[in-house]
Amino acid sequence: MLLKKFILSFLGIIMTLHVWSQSRPDEKIVSYTSYNKPLKQVLKELGAITDVNLVYSESRIPSNKTVSIKAEKEKLSGILTVILDDFNLSYQIVGNQIVIVKKSTDNPDDLVRLFGYVRDKVSGEYLIGANIFLHDKSAGTSTNEKGFFSFEVKREPLRIHFSYLGYKSEIKDFQVYTDTLIHIALEPDALLNEIVIMDDLLEEEHESTSSQQNLHIDKIRSSNHLCGEADVFRYLGTQAGVSSAAEGVGGVNVRGGSADQNLVLLDGVPVYNTGHALGIFSVFNANAIKSASFYKGAIPARYAGRLSSVIDIHTKDGNFNKLSGDITLSTIALSGSLEGPIIRDKSSFIISYRRTFMDIWIKELSKYQNTSRDQQGSSNYFLVISMPN
Repeated sequence: MLLKKFILSFLGIIMTLHVWSQSRPDEKIVSYTSYNKPLKQVLKELGAITDVNLVYSESRIPSNKTVSIKAEKEKLSGILTVILDDFNLSYQIVGNQIVIVKKSTDNPDDLVRLFGYVRDKVSGEYLIGANIFLHDKSAGTSTNEKGFFSFEVKREPLRIHFSYLGYKSEIKDFQVYTDTLIHIALEPDALLNEIVIMDDLLEEEHESTSSQQNLHIDKIRSSNHLCGEADVFRYLGTQAGVSSAAEGVGGVNVRGGSADQNLVLLDGVPVYNTGHALGIFSVFNANAIKSASFYKGAIPARYAGRLSSVIDIHTKDGNFNKLSGDITLSTIALSGSLEGPIIRDKSSFIISYRRTFMDIWIKELSKYQNTSRDQQGSSNYFLVISMPN
């Protein structure tokens, strides 16, 4: 009798263990195929096939992201792991339900890279030095000379600010779960905020201690230059610690250094001969310049090779959206530029041109001098600079 009771008890325990082992909802065997179906549809179909309640919030998962998978007689746990790992998700078993949750982002391995470009919405030009930062200001960066930025963020929904001086700021929301490329276009904002001075005592202005000085292109074009011709090197001569080199040589002397101790870059390429017409003109056409940076102290390591200063000039990329141009006439030169798209939003062109009128003065003056000496003939000199890009 005791033996019979023992056998029945043993069989009962075995059956209980068997039933318990089969009670986990993720242990069910499934055959399932999906090709580019939304995640929420895949989870709904898996729940219907296995008769398991899959619980999730559509606002907390990338429900519209597509899934492609093929499984033959695999456990539901394995299928869910493969699908959810791509979206930084996991699952938990609560009773007889499976709850979809986010993975913890505390692990550095869970960081992803957010990168892209910031452009002018009107012209399509890349913006140099635009600011990009998270809403909580825990991370951020700025764009380089090509308008490109890149920094690491957590795998989670993010709110990101984009700002640039003279442009309207943008705030964008992103669902970032993998390395993501984004393109941002900022709209120019010509309206300045009102400035109210509450005190009549103004502090004395001191020279900025920053190692980098960004030269304003509008100031370069509007400054008083020789015969009204805008020139970057003539403008540099007005800055503190800078003096113009001797006529016939060209260039500038920065804080006691000689002209050959300056590193001059045009779109990253060194320029060794920066002047024309005995130093009166520089080789840079102001109509084609997008930005200019001037370092006269604490020169960054990437600009190795010079002792005095660095003049880093970047030309325009060309208008990606529409055909445009400008023309400038001075007493001794005519200059202009033409830019526009080759393939809209993908490629562009820019052509700048400058020609001096010095030959008119030189020719007539030399002809007059030769005539007064009972001689014939005249001298001539003119300069043409064309910069296609």
